[in-house]
Amino acid sequence: MKEIEQLMKEVPASFVICDKSNVTKNMVLKEIMRGEKDASSIKKSLGICDDKECENRVEALLKIYLPIYDIIFDGKKCGQHDHASSESTCDPNSCGSCPFDCKK
Repeated sequence: MKEIEQLMKEVPASFVICDKSNVTKNMVLKEIMRGEKDASSIKKSLGICDDKECENRVEALLKIYLPIYDIIFDGKKCGQHDHASSESTCDPNSCGSCPFDCKK
């Protein structure tokens, strides 16, 4: 698994994770940013096939990037405000790059 993790770190965002569904590394990373935390849910949401190699690639990306996203978005914070709060609202001018769906 170490070798595939190194490969997944080095490949560009356009690298195809699953040839059958044409899913790229970037698409998997977006699912991780949306809150997916396991390979089966990512496979289901993106339509990734059941091939073991595809699953290993998704698991490698999770192992590498999930801890990073957890640190960056700890408690669903974007650096501007706490999105977990029921009173949070986004000012589009102050939080334009936030990946979370804020109450408007």
